[in-house]
Amino acid sequence: MGKVKTRKRATGDRFTALYEWTPGVFRSAGTFDTHKEADNAWRAEEALLKRHGRGVDPQQGATKFAIFVENEWLPSLSIRLKPGTLRDYTGRYRNHLESWL
Repeated sequence: MGKVKTRKRATGDRFTALYEWTPGVFRSAGTFDTHKEADNAWRAEEALLKRHGRGVDPQQGATKFAIFVENEWLPSLSIRLKPGTLRDYTGRYRNHLESWL
């Protein structure tokens, strides 16, 4: 969830829109003259992130992919594939992908 940071100036307050890029990491969506403009800006940025899938921590994804392959994908293949093909897929995963995770 985003937030608005108020900057006190001698010439008047300015408002910086901050949106959450990854959990606990905020980025600026700009600085505005009104609180409402800043509020709208961070909401628009977060909506864009949700739509386009940006702002995902790659480290979180690495763990989830390995768990998915081990617990979901490989077991589901055993129903559809011949044993030799399943062994081949499992071997390729272990030799080429698992070491990167």
